[in-house]
Amino acid sequence: MSDSPTPSRDPLSPYQEALRERFPSVEAITAAAGARRRKQRRTQATAAIAMVTLIAGTWLADPAYRTEQFSAESAPRTVQLADGSSTMLDQNTRLTVQWGLRTRTLVLEQGEAVFTVAHGPRAFIVTAGSTRVRDIGTVFDVQRLPQRTRVVVLEGAVEVEAGGQIRQLRASERVDVPADGQPGRTVIVDTERALAWQRDKFSFDGATLADAIAEMQPHARVPIVIDDPRVAQLRLSGEFDRDQVPAILKLLPGILPVTVRGEADGSIHLAARPR
Repeated sequence: MSDSPTPSRDPLSPYQEALRERFPSVEAITAAAGARRRKQRRTQATAAIAMVTLIAGTWLADPAYRTEQFSAESAPRTVQLADGSSTMLDQNTRLTVQWGLRTRTLVLEQGEAVFTVAHGPRAFIVTAGSTRVRDIGTVFDVQRLPQRTRVVVLEGAVEVEAGGQIRQLRASERVDVPADGQPGRTVIVDTERALAWQRDKFSFDGATLADAIAEMQPHARVPIVIDDPRVAQLRLSGEFDRDQVPAILKLLPGILPVTVRGEADGSIHLAARPR
């Protein structure tokens, strides 16, 4: 009985692994290409998500990409804004405009201004101290005094946010926000009287003497000081020329129970009339 022949060994078998690495099969090439495509898609998806997140974050943050400052010194002036809106500034008024991606924010630093708003995709917001006024399509007046901010709507409507409250005002309505930030009641007003400053007039309709003096002070050449807190809460009504502050002060003792005296330093002091 003869032995069966021994199968011959493939002479290339010791080199197959090296050959596979150097000359990969079609299946290996296809698998590697698929893996590269999947990795590339994951990288692109991650980059796209990062870009969307960055854009969304920037949009929500609403950074100001341009800031402008305007002022009126000795006379009122009208300013045309880049979006087609306009604002008329009373004298002694300062306004800063911040253009953001989502909003147009105007900061009334002092004084009074009428805002005529052009509609657009960005919200139009005026801030005066802690008071925030958001336009809903309107013309409105904002006056900022040391002790209060006043908002009067001339056309359309606004939302006034102050003291954690949101109040909607419509044409011919007014709200005052005192120093404590809590808005007072909404009242109906004569808009022509509310804009008396455009006729170079003071128009007081039951204004506290403190507010009336605050309005007069920028038009006076000397400091006006109220010495008695009780005097500050007296109410004054009437319409007066803004260039006649000394004459108005002389008239006060005939209108209210106050005394007016001048000091050596030139200042004018108001006190309660002795009983």
